[in-house]
Amino acid sequence: MYEEVHLRSLYEQAFAQALTFAEEGLRAERAMVTYSGNGRLHNLDPESLWTTELISVSILKSLIEEAEPRLLVHMEEPDRFSVTSVLITGITSVLFVPIRCRSGEVCGFYYLDRRVHSDGSFQEKDLKQVEAVVAGTLEPLLRETGASRPMTWELLMKTCWL
Repeated sequence: MYEEVHLRSLYEQAFAQALTFAEEGLRAERAMVTYSGNGRLHNLDPESLWTTELISVSILKSLIEEAEPRLLVHMEEPDRFSVTSVLITGITSVLFVPIRCRSGEVCGFYYLDRRVHSDGSFQEKDLKQVEAVVAGTLEPLLRETGASRPMTWELLMKTCWL
């Protein structure tokens, strides 16, 4: 999906900054950042991402559809999400922030999660930090690519993972 080396460099720079912040700044166990059909993962295998129970597909689909910044905790509450999915993945909290292109459409997202054995749940201050990273770093860099494919589940399934 890369049209030239410069574009690949912009994606790599933006994605590397996002995942470094996720791992070192927020101690996220797993993270995913994607934009216009390109993306990068932290502690997730692109080969088995959709065929194993590594993440909760029901949660991710819901977040993509809502397209709003979200902090999710107490995920085992009945009727909130698929309890089976949450129990299998062991997720205790999720941060999700959409990434918008120049037109304002959602063209990607930044997803972080923690599971039962990690450092506890994310807090509201963590969501504010992720929103600041998206607005101050990711969106400006990714907008330089000129790409603007709206985020859909179908596009996510075809994402080129670095």
